[in-house]
Amino acid sequence: MKKTYRLFLIGVILCSLATSCKDKKDVVPILPPSNSIAMDFSYFSLTKSENKGLETTYFEAAAGIVQNWVPITKVVLDVPISAFEALAANDSKKQSLSNNTWQWKYTDDGHSVVVTAVVGTSTKWTFNVDGTDCITGTSDSKGTSGDWELSDMTSENTPLLKVDWSSSNSSKTILSYTCLSGSYSGNTIMYSPEATSTTYSNTFEGKDGNDNYCIEWNPTVGGRVRSQASFGNNEWHKWNANKTNVIE
Repeated sequence: MKKTYRLFLIGVILCSLATSCKDKKDVVPILPPSNSIAMDFSYFSLTKSENKGLETTYFEAAAGIVQNWVPITKVVLDVPISAFEALAANDSKKQSLSNNTWQWKYTDDGHSVVVTAVVGTSTKWTFNVDGTDCITGTSDSKGTSGDWELSDMTSENTPLLKVDWSSSNSSKTILSYTCLSGSYSGNTIMYSPEATSTTYSNTFEGKDGNDNYCIEWNPTVGGRVRSQASFGNNEWHKWNANKTNVIE
Protein backbone atom coordinates (compact mmCIF):
# COMPACT_ATOMS: atom_id res chain seq x y z
CA MET A 1 0.00 0.00 0.00
CA LYS A 2 2.81 2.40 0.96
CA LYS A 3 4.67 1.51 -2.21
CA THR A 4 1.58 2.23 -4.29
CA TYR A 5 1.10 5.58 -2.53
CA ARG A 6 4.74 6.59 -3.16
CA LEU A 7 4.40 5.70 -6.82
CA PHE A 8 1.23 7.79 -6.97
CA LEU A 9 3.02 10.81 -5.45
CA ILE A 10 5.92 10.46 -7.87
CA GLY A 11 3.44 10.36 -10.73
CA VAL A 12 1.71 13.52 -9.51
CA ILE A 13 5.04 15.37 -9.19
CA LEU A 14 6.24 14.32 -12.63
CA CYS A 15 2.93 15.31 -14.17
CA SER A 16 3.09 18.68 -12.44
CA LEU A 17 6.61 19.33 -13.68
CA ALA A 18 5.67 18.33 -17.20
CA THR A 19 2.68 20.66 -17.18
CA SER A 20 4.77 23.49 -15.74
CA CYS A 21 7.41 23.11 -18.46
CA LYS A 22 4.77 22.90 -21.13
CA ASP A 23 3.01 26.07 -19.96
CA LYS A 24 6.24 28.09 -19.66
CA LYS A 25 6.55 30.53 -22.55
CA ASP A 26 9.45 32.58 -23.82
CA VAL A 27 9.34 36.25 -22.86
CA VAL A 28 8.51 38.37 -25.90
CA PRO A 29 10.90 41.35 -26.27
CA ILE A 30 9.49 44.86 -26.38
CA LEU A 31 10.63 46.54 -29.57
CA PRO A 32 12.77 49.66 -29.11
CA PRO A 33 11.20 52.81 -30.61
CA SER A 34 11.97 53.27 -34.30
CA ASN A 35 13.22 56.79 -33.47
CA SER A 36 15.81 55.48 -30.98
CA ILE A 37 18.64 55.47 -33.52
CA ALA A 38 18.45 58.30 -36.09
CA MET A 39 18.49 62.03 -35.39
CA ASP A 40 16.55 64.31 -37.70
CA PHE A 41 18.98 66.86 -39.15
CA SER A 42 16.63 68.08 -41.89
CA TYR A 43 15.95 71.52 -40.37
CA PHE A 44 19.65 72.35 -40.70
CA SER A 45 19.97 71.71 -44.42
CA LEU A 46 21.85 74.49 -46.16
CA THR A 47 19.75 75.90 -49.00
CA LYS A 48 21.24 79.25 -49.94
CA SER A 49 18.63 80.04 -52.56
CA GLU A 50 15.74 80.51 -50.13
CA ASN A 51 17.54 83.36 -48.32
CA LYS A 52 19.56 84.81 -51.17
CA GLY A 53 21.02 88.18 -50.23
CA LEU A 54 20.09 87.86 -46.56
CA GLU A 55 22.47 87.54 -43.63
CA THR A 56 22.21 83.95 -42.38
CA THR A 57 25.63 83.44 -40.80
CA TYR A 58 24.27 82.42 -37.38
CA PHE A 59 22.07 79.69 -38.81
CA GLU A 60 24.87 78.61 -41.16
CA ALA A 61 27.27 78.22 -38.22
CA ALA A 62 24.76 75.97 -36.44
CA ALA A 63 24.05 74.03 -39.63
CA GLY A 64 27.77 73.52 -40.23
CA ILE A 65 28.14 71.84 -36.82
CA VAL A 66 25.10 69.61 -37.35
CA GLN A 67 25.94 68.70 -40.95
CA ASN A 68 29.24 67.16 -39.82
CA TRP A 69 27.17 64.14 -38.76
CA VAL A 70 25.39 63.65 -42.08
CA PRO A 71 28.19 61.71 -43.87
CA ILE A 72 28.18 59.13 -41.06
CA THR A 73 24.44 58.70 -40.54
CA LYS A 74 23.07 59.36 -44.02
CA VAL A 75 25.81 57.82 -46.17
CA VAL A 76 28.03 55.28 -44.39
CA LEU A 77 25.38 53.97 -41.98
CA ASP A 78 22.27 54.61 -44.08
CA VAL A 79 21.60 50.92 -44.83
CA PRO A 80 21.81 49.59 -41.24
CA ILE A 81 19.75 52.51 -39.91
CA SER A 82 17.05 51.84 -42.51
CA ALA A 83 17.08 48.12 -41.60
CA PHE A 84 16.62 49.03 -37.94
CA GLU A 85 13.72 51.38 -38.65
CA ALA A 86 11.99 48.64 -40.67
CA LEU A 87 11.83 46.24 -37.71
CA ALA A 88 8.48 47.47 -36.35
CA ALA A 89 6.77 46.98 -39.72
CA ASN A 90 8.09 43.40 -39.80
CA ASP A 91 7.27 42.47 -36.21
CA SER A 92 4.75 39.84 -37.33
CA LYS A 93 7.67 37.84 -38.77
CA LYS A 94 9.29 37.17 -35.39
CA GLN A 95 9.92 33.54 -34.44
CA SER A 96 10.78 32.02 -31.08
CA LEU A 97 14.01 30.00 -31.25
CA SER A 98 14.81 28.84 -27.69
CA ASN A 99 15.70 30.14 -24.23
CA ASN A 100 13.96 33.52 -24.67
CA THR A 101 15.69 34.02 -28.02
CA TRP A 102 13.75 35.55 -30.90
CA GLN A 103 14.53 36.14 -34.55
CA TRP A 104 13.14 38.25 -37.38
CA LYS A 105 13.99 37.79 -41.07
CA TYR A 106 12.94 40.34 -43.66
CA THR A 107 14.13 42.35 -46.63
CA ASP A 108 14.65 46.10 -46.53
CA ASP A 109 15.26 47.93 -49.81
CA GLY A 110 16.79 44.80 -51.30
CA HIS A 111 18.97 44.01 -48.28
CA SER A 112 18.61 40.78 -46.31
CA VAL A 113 18.06 41.51 -42.61
CA VAL A 114 18.26 39.05 -39.70
CA VAL A 115 17.50 40.45 -36.23
CA THR A 116 18.16 38.44 -33.06
CA ALA A 117 16.96 39.36 -29.57
CA VAL A 118 17.91 37.53 -26.38
CA VAL A 119 15.68 38.48 -23.44
CA GLY A 120 17.03 38.52 -19.88
CA THR A 121 17.13 41.31 -17.32
CA SER A 122 17.69 43.42 -20.44
CA THR A 123 17.35 42.53 -24.11
CA LYS A 124 20.44 42.03 -26.26
CA TRP A 125 19.97 42.87 -29.94
CA THR A 126 21.95 42.03 -33.07
CA PHE A 127 21.06 43.37 -36.54
CA ASN A 128 22.73 41.47 -39.34
CA VAL A 129 22.45 43.03 -42.79
CA ASP A 130 23.66 41.06 -45.82
CA GLY A 131 25.74 38.80 -43.58
CA THR A 132 27.35 41.55 -41.48
CA ASP A 133 26.55 42.32 -37.84
CA CYS A 134 26.26 46.08 -38.23
CA ILE A 135 24.16 46.98 -35.16
CA THR A 136 24.49 45.53 -31.67
CA GLY A 137 23.06 46.84 -28.42
CA THR A 138 20.72 46.49 -25.49
CA SER A 139 17.36 47.81 -24.36
CA ASP A 140 15.80 47.68 -20.92
CA SER A 141 12.90 45.38 -20.09
CA LYS A 142 10.34 48.14 -20.74
CA GLY A 143 11.87 49.25 -24.03
CA THR A 144 12.39 52.80 -22.76
CA SER A 145 16.20 53.12 -22.82
CA GLY A 146 19.26 51.46 -24.22
CA ASP A 147 22.32 51.81 -26.41
CA TRP A 148 23.50 50.84 -29.91
CA GLU A 149 26.85 50.41 -31.56
CA LEU A 150 26.85 50.80 -35.34
CA SER A 151 29.60 49.45 -37.57
CA ASP A 152 30.22 49.84 -41.27
CA MET A 153 29.38 47.03 -43.69
CA THR A 154 32.92 46.56 -45.02
CA SER A 155 35.05 43.50 -44.38
CA GLU A 156 36.72 45.39 -41.48
CA ASN A 157 33.29 45.91 -39.81
CA THR A 158 34.69 49.02 -38.08
CA PRO A 159 32.65 50.44 -35.14
CA LEU A 160 31.70 54.00 -36.14
CA LEU A 161 28.95 55.28 -33.90
CA LYS A 162 27.71 54.77 -30.34
CA VAL A 163 24.10 55.72 -29.64
CA ASP A 164 22.56 56.14 -26.18
CA TRP A 165 18.82 56.68 -26.01
CA SER A 166 15.93 57.09 -23.60
CA SER A 167 12.26 57.54 -24.39
CA SER A 168 9.37 58.82 -22.28
CA ASN A 169 6.91 58.01 -25.07
CA SER A 170 6.96 57.18 -28.78
CA SER A 171 7.29 60.82 -29.87
CA LYS A 172 9.91 62.08 -27.38
CA THR A 173 13.26 60.32 -27.46
CA ILE A 174 16.56 61.72 -26.22
CA LEU A 175 19.47 60.59 -28.40
CA SER A 176 23.22 60.91 -27.87
CA TYR A 177 25.86 60.14 -30.52
CA THR A 178 29.56 59.53 -29.98
CA CYS A 179 31.78 59.11 -33.02
CA LEU A 180 34.09 56.09 -32.50
CA SER A 181 36.57 56.37 -35.37
CA GLY A 182 37.82 58.55 -38.19
CA SER A 183 38.61 62.27 -38.19
CA TYR A 184 35.59 63.05 -35.98
CA SER A 185 36.42 60.40 -33.36
CA GLY A 186 35.43 61.61 -29.90
CA ASN A 187 32.95 64.19 -31.19
CA THR A 188 29.51 64.08 -29.60
CA ILE A 189 26.04 65.40 -30.24
CA MET A 190 22.94 65.00 -28.08
CA TYR A 191 19.37 65.67 -29.19
CA SER A 192 16.65 66.57 -26.70
CA PRO A 193 13.00 67.46 -27.49
CA GLU A 194 13.27 70.28 -24.94
CA ALA A 195 15.24 73.52 -24.52
CA THR A 196 16.43 75.82 -21.74
CA SER A 197 14.16 78.57 -23.12
CA THR A 198 10.41 78.13 -23.60
CA THR A 199 10.81 79.93 -26.94
CA TYR A 200 12.44 76.85 -28.42
CA SER A 201 11.42 73.19 -28.52
CA ASN A 202 14.57 71.26 -29.51
CA THR A 203 18.24 71.14 -28.54
CA PHE A 204 21.48 69.86 -30.03
CA GLU A 205 24.52 70.06 -27.78
CA GLY A 206 27.87 68.38 -27.67
CA LYS A 207 31.56 68.53 -28.48
CA ASP A 208 33.01 69.35 -31.90
CA GLY A 209 36.78 69.01 -31.66
CA ASN A 210 37.74 71.35 -28.81
CA ASP A 211 34.50 73.29 -29.05
CA ASN A 212 31.55 72.75 -26.72
CA TYR A 213 28.42 73.97 -28.49
CA CYS A 214 24.70 74.32 -27.86
CA ILE A 215 21.96 74.84 -30.45
CA GLU A 216 18.28 75.46 -29.64
CA TRP A 217 15.51 75.94 -32.18
CA ASN A 218 11.84 75.89 -33.05
CA PRO A 219 11.08 75.70 -36.79
CA THR A 220 8.21 78.20 -36.51
CA VAL A 221 10.21 80.74 -34.47
CA GLY A 222 13.89 80.38 -35.28
CA GLY A 223 16.82 79.40 -33.14
CA ARG A 224 20.10 80.28 -31.50
CA VAL A 225 23.62 78.87 -31.28
CA ARG A 226 26.45 79.21 -28.77
CA SER A 227 29.90 78.20 -30.02
CA GLN A 228 33.28 79.59 -28.99
CA ALA A 229 34.95 78.19 -32.11
CA SER A 230 32.43 79.81 -34.46
CA PHE A 231 32.15 83.26 -32.88
CA GLY A 232 35.06 83.72 -30.48
CA ASN A 233 32.69 84.10 -27.54
CA ASN A 234 30.10 82.11 -25.59
CA GLU A 235 27.16 84.41 -26.30
CA TRP A 236 23.91 83.28 -27.95
CA HIS A 237 23.62 84.16 -31.65
CA LYS A 238 20.01 84.08 -32.87
CA TRP A 239 18.12 83.68 -36.14
CA ASN A 240 14.43 84.10 -36.94
CA ALA A 241 11.87 81.86 -38.65
CA ASN A 242 13.43 82.80 -42.02
CA LYS A 243 16.84 81.67 -40.71
CA THR A 244 18.25 85.21 -40.96
CA ASN A 245 20.33 86.82 -38.23
CA VAL A 246 18.66 88.60 -35.32
CA ILE A 247 20.81 91.45 -34.03
CA GLU A 248 20.07 92.49 -30.43
